[in-house]
Amino acid sequence: MPTVSVRTRLSIWYALAIGGLGALHPFLAMALGKNGLSPEDTAAVLALFPAGFLTAGLLWGWLADASGQSGRWMRAAAVISAVFGLVTVFAPGLPGLVAGLAGLALARAPLIPLVDTLTMRTLGEDSGDYGRVRAWGSVAFAAAVFSVGALIDHWPDAPLGITAVLLAGTAAMTWALPRARLDAPRATLTELRALIRDPTLRSVLQIAVLHGLAHATYDFLFSLHMERLGAPTWQTTAAFVAGLTVEVTLMAMAPALLRRLGATGMIRLAVFTAVPRFLLTGLALPTALIAAVQALHGVSFGAFWLGAVALIAARSPHSLRNSGQAALMAASAGVGPLCMMLAATWLLRVITLPQLFLVAAGLSVIAAGLAWRLARNP
Repeated sequence: MPTVSVRTRLSIWYALAIGGLGALHPFLAMALGKNGLSPEDTAAVLALFPAGFLTAGLLWGWLADASGQSGRWMRAAAVISAVFGLVTVFAPGLPGLVAGLAGLALARAPLIPLVDTLTMRTLGEDSGDYGRVRAWGSVAFAAAVFSVGALIDHWPDAPLGITAVLLAGTAAMTWALPRARLDAPRATLTELRALIRDPTLRSVLQIAVLHGLAHATYDFLFSLHMERLGAPTWQTTAAFVAGLTVEVTLMAMAPALLRRLGATGMIRLAVFTAVPRFLLTGLALPTALIAAVQALHGVSFGAFWLGAVALIAARSPHSLRNSGQAALMAASAGVGPLCMMLAATWLLRVITLPQLFLVAAGLSVIAAGLAWRLARNP
């Protein structure tokens, strides 16, 4: 693609990859329920995805840095993800579906951290524009949510089918990314130990775990929550789209927001916003109001991701930026959601889904306390 700019290629990649997330995750709980799984079993299957970020994501990030050839790892992950996407569609029976989802969870885990690192390197001094590039992923996420929401009542496997198509496109687009920017000097274990000891990074990762714990209730169980409340599917779809609309707007404003608030200020804004959001989601309110509250997702997720990615990129050695971003993904999308999904398999036997969102609000209060203690300019 010699006539297409690097930023355009990166934007298309994010649109395909994050669009695949939007097609799969918001309605996967509903799809699994329609295949006969109980809420407890559904939570166990959903736990495969954070488990993938925690294991394969961290491992592949380190291997990419240690080998100095992150491009090869990126392309391999993209192709294997596309293969397992097809397995989820065509594998016979529930065991085949679960096996396909497990393979997808492992193969897809390193993709976004590796491309986040590539994007920050490519932008160089204009790294504040990261949000504008990644915003196309949020636009595609919203489009995928809208499409699957419109189809799922008539085609229960819509999340799987549309995801398979987008994963194939992601794999093809990965080969068009700028190869000259993919590789870096090989990392050493000494550098890795120094990265792990950084107190600022440890604090950010602790906040990311708590933030991930809270947001897992929305990412994996919100559609089921609304269905149990008797909300029509269009309200659930509107809730996702509202949050994504705010997220896209916020990412388009990323350079100005980062200059004004700094990375730490963005993280604080996100976790402070999460508290009222999850509190209202768990209260006995009209479903239309609960749906409207999810517009705050654009701030509680978007601001956190922009701030955390910028801070990790600034604090990580050049040779360990893949590992740094993989650690962020492992904390926010791995440890936190995995613990929440595993806990949900037990908690949902003794409490209701609304009460689980109140638990998420409490976790966000703790995250807010930690964020308040972060140095203004670490």
